[in-house]
Amino acid sequence: MALLLKNSIFFHVGRTGGYWVRDVLAALELVQGEAGSFHSTPGSVRADREVMARSFSFCFVRHPLTWLRSAWIHDVSVGWADSAFPEEARLDCFADFLDILVQLHPRGAASHYLDDFVRSCTFVGRLETIRQDLCLALFRAQERFNVTAIYDYPVQNESAARLAEAAVATLPLLEKIMAAEKEFCRRFGYDQIPTAMVCEKRLTLSHIYQPLLGARSQVMSDSTGASAPVHLRDSSITDLRDEFDTGRRIAEVEEELSRRLAEFTFANGCYITPRLRIDGESPRRDTLDIFDFISSQELRDKKVIELGAGDGVFCLFAEARGASKVVARAFSRHQGTEKILSPFLRSKLTFSTGSLYETCADDLEKYDCVFLFNILHEARYPMLLLRAAFSLLKPGGIVLIATGVFFEIENLPLLLCPGPSLSPFGPAATSFFNINGLTQTLNGIGFEEIDIRKSSAHGLPKHLPFNELSFAAPKANGDGRYSPIGRVLLSAKKKEEIKHVTPRGVFDGRELRDRWDCGKPIFFVDASPCIEESDLKRMLTRSEDRAARLAAEVEALKHAMNDREQDLAFERSELALRGREVDEARKELEQVRGQLKDLTDRLPGGPAAPTHHS
Repeated sequence: MALLLKNSIFFHVGRTGGYWVRDVLAALELVQGEAGSFHSTPGSVRADREVMARSFSFCFVRHPLTWLRSAWIHDVSVGWADSAFPEEARLDCFADFLDILVQLHPRGAASHYLDDFVRSCTFVGRLETIRQDLCLALFRAQERFNVTAIYDYPVQNESAARLAEAAVATLPLLEKIMAAEKEFCRRFGYDQIPTAMVCEKRLTLSHIYQPLLGARSQVMSDSTGASAPVHLRDSSITDLRDEFDTGRRIAEVEEELSRRLAEFTFANGCYITPRLRIDGESPRRDTLDIFDFISSQELRDKKVIELGAGDGVFCLFAEARGASKVVARAFSRHQGTEKILSPFLRSKLTFSTGSLYETCADDLEKYDCVFLFNILHEARYPMLLLRAAFSLLKPGGIVLIATGVFFEIENLPLLLCPGPSLSPFGPAATSFFNINGLTQTLNGIGFEEIDIRKSSAHGLPKHLPFNELSFAAPKANGDGRYSPIGRVLLSAKKKEEIKHVTPRGVFDGRELRDRWDCGKPIFFVDASPCIEESDLKRMLTRSEDRAARLAAEVEALKHAMNDREQDLAFERSELALRGREVDEARKELEQVRGQLKDLTDRLPGGPAAPTHHS
């Protein structure tokens, strides 16, 4: 939406640093209102009375190639549903995307999409010199502002580096785009092609985010003497994989597999083969972030379990990264993954159903890594879910967490629990830590080396009171820009244990302490013959020590309260004494005033007697 300042109006052009400008203007307290929708053009709000009252308007542009690159990365990561680009250009290959656009807009795609802003605004700055140009725009608009605050404001909302690897094209194609944007480049001084965008071949996302199954060479068979083709619709998944491995009918196998997968809903999209992709309901940006997160871990020959696995796509990805054993724990099995994806990929993925809060009964062994992806904010008891992850890990094991978080009041560790009607992640999402609360909870359970890999707020306006924050779903809240709910990806390591206690039965001392930490009742102690006296004595000693510390703290607080009460009593007596002194001073003041009046009356030329008129 356009921002209304005292003397001017700022139009937010997508992918040109507009988020940064909006936050700077908010921090400088220059914003007086808004007009139109999130990316309103000057033409769409021209008739607005507040807009008409301001004669100065400004916006920003950027190099046409980097603008197209950033726009493609954004639309690829969040999904093409709300994209301004035409349907035929919505491709996973950046070079193909450029090819389509240059055919549709021979005079320049960037020029076409930015034309209304450029023609209508009084001042047009450049992203490459955004700080200087913002100061110049505000100066010309006669706004009052702090230059130092603008130059010191940090950069934000940069494009995903991994996706940027795919946003490349051949030099001839880039030169063709620059030729089409000739007038735009001449006006704003863009004459160089960014070297980082030049590549010798066309890349797609499948080159960056490797498919679960690698490419097979296409083998051409002679029609002479060839056996009759198998009808793939009637083939089993095993037969489809066999046909795929021969390399003769790859496209047909992918088409048939796509048809069967279309019957199921997946939360997370990914590439099955370099040309076969399933689309997920979750924002692609979140899914790709998690793929990057998993890729940052060394999983070869490691044992992995995911709690709340859903469709199991991340488990399959972990297996593709070399994990020796992968378990998908969920409330129910995903039929599409279990019946189609897993057998086609010849995966050894194990599915397990049941409560996520308890250690799986069939998992006596511990794991090297636990995934908690998009499930913690849906847990009604998130502390117990984190504790379950802790109990599943080996000493030194890693938990990977991707979850919604509450970005506000970071000086306190908090857990926000909105009701279904207020939750921006849907009615099931009812538990949002703030980052401080999440890290403190992890530390308290027994994790260390907490590493926040990525955090993304939806762009909170600075200094906004808590009661003015909007908890509406991001879609209904103008891109979610002002939602206090964002996301975080972090890892944490389970502390190394000094002594490993081997289980000897139903419960041992360590498991008893685990139950104690979980707040579980310990009425089973008397009935368990496997609890050794030494374990109970250690627990008793620990409890006695804690009770002694608490008693000492209580005594210290009592002494402090007594001291404070004495201080208060002294201050009350001092206050009463000062009150009496004030009363005496007032009486003395009245006496002095009376004496002064009498003296004044006796002096020559004192107050004249009142004159009586008939």
